[in-house]
Amino acid sequence: MPSTNLLESVGADQLRRVLEEASWRANLSLILLDTRGQVVMQSHPMIGACAKVGPRQSGQRECPVGHAGVIQDLAGKQGPRSFPCPAHTGYSVLAKVIAPRSFLSGAMLACLSPREDSSWREELFFFTVARIQELAEIAQDIESLAQEVAHTYEELSLLYDISAELTAVIDVPTACQHVLEKAAVVIQAKRGAVFLTAEGDTALEPVAVKGLAVEAAAAFAARSGDGLFSRVMATGEGELLEDVAALPDEERLERQAPSLLAPPLIVCSLRVRERVLGAIVIADKAYGKHFTSGDLKLLSAIASQAAVALLNTRVYEESRNTLLSTIKSLVATIDARDPHTIGHSERVTRLAVAIGRELGLPSEELKDLMFAAELHDIGKLTLPDSIFAKRDRLTSAEWEMVMQHPERGAEMIRHIRHMERVFPGILHHHERYDGKGYPHGLSGTDIPMNARIIAVADSFDAITSSRPYRQGATWTAQQVLEELEALAGAQYDPAICRALGRAWRQGWVEEAAMGLLLRRDS
Repeated sequence: MPSTNLLESVGADQLRRVLEEASWRANLSLILLDTRGQVVMQSHPMIGACAKVGPRQSGQRECPVGHAGVIQDLAGKQGPRSFPCPAHTGYSVLAKVIAPRSFLSGAMLACLSPREDSSWREELFFFTVARIQELAEIAQDIESLAQEVAHTYEELSLLYDISAELTAVIDVPTACQHVLEKAAVVIQAKRGAVFLTAEGDTALEPVAVKGLAVEAAAAFAARSGDGLFSRVMATGEGELLEDVAALPDEERLERQAPSLLAPPLIVCSLRVRERVLGAIVIADKAYGKHFTSGDLKLLSAIASQAAVALLNTRVYEESRNTLLSTIKSLVATIDARDPHTIGHSERVTRLAVAIGRELGLPSEELKDLMFAAELHDIGKLTLPDSIFAKRDRLTSAEWEMVMQHPERGAEMIRHIRHMERVFPGILHHHERYDGKGYPHGLSGTDIPMNARIIAVADSFDAITSSRPYRQGATWTAQQVLEELEALAGAQYDPAICRALGRAWRQGWVEEAAMGLLLRRDS
């Protein structure tokens, strides 16, 4: 709403110049009132007395009571009013409301002498009122333009923030939830959902929700899929629905719990050119307000930005799945070279992830940990078959070759896109907590977290697995944990050893299928 304060919108200096010019040209006594009837400015002291009037007399056109009465009397009337001045016999008071673009901003009063020609003074008075009103309208235009520029800047900043933040998100559900939360905050919606289609399928499934259960969102999609969603996704145009009747089964929708996505709501498709990914819905604007066309425009912009990011994320996930399949093939190749380590990488991975969960690592870091654990021995692909075929302990020279596998493995994957966070776990998984490990002799927390976790998981599996030089060794879970804890602070991170113990006791590694010689009994 435009400002109705003339001093703020037009400015005191401009108002003073306008009033003084009119007063000087026609010896007019002018007074400017605000919307409460308070004196904003006056050009001649005489008008102060003219405006102090008494109550109306029956049949007389006198000034209303006080300045506030003038405003009340003129409110809603665009035409001027004229009445006798009670302070000066024969004088009259001319009053006209100032309402730029119908927004009441105040009123102007003028005291006219009976001894002078009043016609041209009245014209000058009306001209002065019109000039102030024009100045107020210009101020309104400037204010409106400033608000529009500020709003546009906020929208651009929001879209930039969403784009920048989505760049760091590499899984679809997290990206969808992020977009939904941002849209809901900016548009002030209490509820919403993001729906996506599977590749080659038109059915919509909720992947992110706010303010309602996933089941409610799924029910909404099933109820609206043939009409609302199909229309929005076919045209690519967002829709603002104000009425329940715009949806199918409207009577049933009206009886649903308030957690459902019921109109008024906005629906926008998530699409990149002709590729439709899904739709985003927001509903129930805060404070009982209604959604506007501006809200629709903003959500459409957010949806367009999000669709590109989601498509990139989906392509990334497809590439990652392909990479994961390749990794599993490589791991199988590694394990197949030594019959005594078949399944080793898989077991280490399950153990490492169990430890990571116990430590509270977020999902993305768990995925990095999983990849690093799967590939921690990938450098062994560069070792000669003679080392794997050897039945006795390795010589010093052979150990030197084996000790190169972390660096060789890290070098193999460090330049693969999206694997930058994986290779430190591979490179440093043979470092020791006391700094006596390899390849770089790192110690303590200088060793990357994933590498410290993999070191414990790797040793756990090595102790419990059969080796040519250790046939017949049998370890219980408690013995393994005690052995690792005895080496905590020297070879291993104590916190990670404790986390493994907690994970084991809670059953998180029960399905890890440890080596055949491991017994769960203590």
